[in-house]
Amino acid sequence: MAQKVAAMIVRVPDFNKCGGLIPAIVQEKGTGRVLIVDTLNE
Repeated sequence: MAQKVAAMIVRVPDFNKCGGLIPAIVQEKGTGRVLIVDTLNE
């Protein structure tokens, strides 16, 4: 039986570079339509 191997690279955003805020965009998966554009803080 073959083994499945999964890997994920996670980049942690540098909030200090952006004045404590980073942009966040939420899109609908099927259409790509943008639902929310906002900023996130730590």
